[in-house]
Formats: sequence, structure tokens, C-alpha cells
Amino acid sequence: MDSENEGEGYAWEVGIKKDVIDMLTKEENINIASDVDMVRKFERKQYMDKMKANSQTKSMIRYLSIVIDLSSSMKNTDMKPTRLAVTKVHLMKFIANYFDQNPLSLVSVLGTGNGRANLISDYFSSPNDHCDKLKEAEVQEGDPSVQNALELSMAQFKEVPRYAFKEVLIIYSSMITCDPGNVFETIDLLKENGIRVSIISLSAAVFILQKICSETSGEFSVAKDNTHFEELLQRNLLPKVSLSISEEKDTLLVKMGFPKKNIVSQPVICSCHKLLNCVVFECPKCKSYQCDVPSFCKVCGLMLASSAHLTRTAQHNNPVDNFKIADDLSDTKITFHKEGDGDHIMIENQEIPPDFITCKGCEKQCNTKDFKYISICPKCNSYFCLDCDIFIHETLLSCPMCD
Repeated sequence: MDSENEGEGYAWEVGIKKDVIDMLTKEENINIASDVDMVRKFERKQYMDKMKANSQTKSMIRYLSIVIDLSSSMKNTDMKPTRLAVTKVHLMKFIANYFDQNPLSLVSVLGTGNGRANLISDYFSSPNDHCDKLKEAEVQEGDPSVQNALELSMAQFKEVPRYAFKEVLIIYSSMITCDPGNVFETIDLLKENGIRVSIISLSAAVFILQKICSETSGEFSVAKDNTHFEELLQRNLLPKVSLSISEEKDTLLVKMGFPKKNIVSQPVICSCHKLLNCVVFECPKCKSYQCDVPSFCKVCGLMLASSAHLTRTAQHNNPVDNFKIADDLSDTKITFHKEGDGDHIMIENQEIPPDFITCKGCEKQCNTKDFKYISICPKCNSYFCLDCDIFIHETLLSCPMCD
């Protein structure tokens, strides 16, 4: 590149820019932002359908250890304002959704930097406690250590009951790892203990990270941008097939208590946070007070939950059937016929204008030319937009139009 033309960039960059401008000039009605958004949602639906299609039993009680890379690479500004700030925002949202989708599961947060790994919040912290401690996490000097982080996670898993599904989610930003020993020995220990490790890289693919995920039946992915990073995190909300369940056929019984909710006139001290509360839950075993459920009783250690939490958790093993894409349908009640001024669409004996279909969920008008982005419930033949399809399978967990 000539010094006189440094501001203009390389010649091949100028050529590409001209090609893009010519393409956009010819396509007057093109909407790149909208098309990219729809493609991402469609890919998200495809991944979700693939996970739902697995009929194997999924673990109802999960212990998830989240490891955050706190090295100096988290100061990079390719994600605005910094990688660490974006990670904090997405993780706080992820933790809230995680407890909503998995009420009986627990989370701990670890950090790695300066060649060490440290505990940020333990398994018995509430979602609010996790978020408060996550806000205080700061960048550390030195390089991260994947081996130390995994060994600290395994040390936590020693106290985890046998029926629980153990998994590690690592948010990694650096391109190197500073490990004190042989990381392959650590991988063997992970496999022996049935611990699944998934890693989201914010920089690039690293061989040892990919090796860890492949050996432990986890997933390795690289975040392309801010939005893609959030989507990759959401993939870890729904439970996957438990490694221990696939190997052990025996049935494990879990001791659980259903506390009574009390509204008292005089505030009482809860055993979990040592704070005064007027609304408390009474442990059926030791009669101590807890401020929230689901939780573990701080006095007797009994798991406390409600019937709603059990129902929510069990729904993952009885998921909604995957919705079919209208573009691939040949056996649904969609027919075309001539009448009046042109073609019409007949769905469930209701005549609909040919230009759009009304989503049964949000009542958005879906363009019938893009059948790829219209989903149909196989049971009630109701049609939904892509957003409602994702919401039904990820959050609602039941079709609103089925009986």
C-alpha cells in the first residue's frame, strides 16, 4: 500500500466496497439487517429442534459451574464497551433465565486469571447474589488457566449428589492458557466423573479448548459478535442428555420438602440471609424459615421446592413436538384454490388472503412468500411466526392453541 493512499485502504478492499455498493444499488428493496436477523433465528430454531428431537431422558437437576476468563484480554473493545462488560450483562440475563427454566438446578461462578482460579459465588447463592458478585468481578493481570479452573470445578462437584448432572461452561477470551501440569490428565478425570464441558470463545478457535469439549461431549463455539454471543449462551439453558443417566439404569430417589408459605405480622429472621422478612417459607422438617424457594434449608440441608417447580422441571422430558416448516409441508391442511381475483390459501377451512398469514401467537402478519419462516404445530395445525415458535419451545414449553 502506498503511503500517499493510506487512508483509502488496500486495492482489493476498494474493489470489494464497489461490488457491495453496486449490489445494494441494484437491489432497492433489500434489507440486510432484517434478513440476517431472520437467518439467525432460523438457525436457532434448527438447533433447538435438533436438541428436542433427542428422546433420551434429560437430567432434571443440574449443577452448572460457569468459568469466566478475567485476563487482560477481556479489556478488548471489539465488543462494546469491553468484552468483560458485555460478558457480565449477558451472564446476568443468562443466570436469571437459567433458574426460570431449571428451578431445581444450581449455579456457581468462577474466575480465572494470573494463572489461578478463584470462586466468585458458590452453588447455594440465589440468582440476585450471583448477579451482585458478578458485578464486582474485575480484570486480573496475567494469563488464565483452564486446568486450574477445571480442577476447582471438580473440587466443587465432590459434594454434589450422585443424581445431579454436572457441567462446566467456560467463557474464554485469551488465546493461551497457563497450566501448572498436564491438562490431558485433567480431561481424563472429567470423563471419569461424567462432567460435560462447553466453551464459548470470544477470540478464536484454540486446539486445547476444542479437545476438552470433544472429549467430554460438550460444545465448542466461537462468538462472532455481541448478538451471536448471547445466542450461544442461550443454548445452555435447556438440559441435555445426562452422561450419568445414560450409563446408569437404576432409579434414584431424591428427598425433597414442600414448605408452607407464611405471612406473619411480626418480621422474623430467615435462616438463609439472616434478614427480617414478613413473608417466609417454613421447612417441613426442622421448621426453620427460608425467604425463598427453591432452595436448600440452611439448618437441615433439605431441598425445598413447590409443585410448580417440579412441573416446570419435568416439562423438559415431555417437550412440545417440533413445529414443521410450512415450506416442507405436504400433509397439512393448506390448499390453494382459485376464487375471484386470484389465488387464496385455505387453512382449516378458513379462507385467508394470499399475501399474509396471521400468527396465532402474536397476531403478526407473516408474508406467505416466505414459508420458510412460518411454523405449523403438528397437533392443532396452528401457524406461528419464527419468534413465537422459539418462545414456545424455549420458554412457554406448551402450545397455546392445543387442548
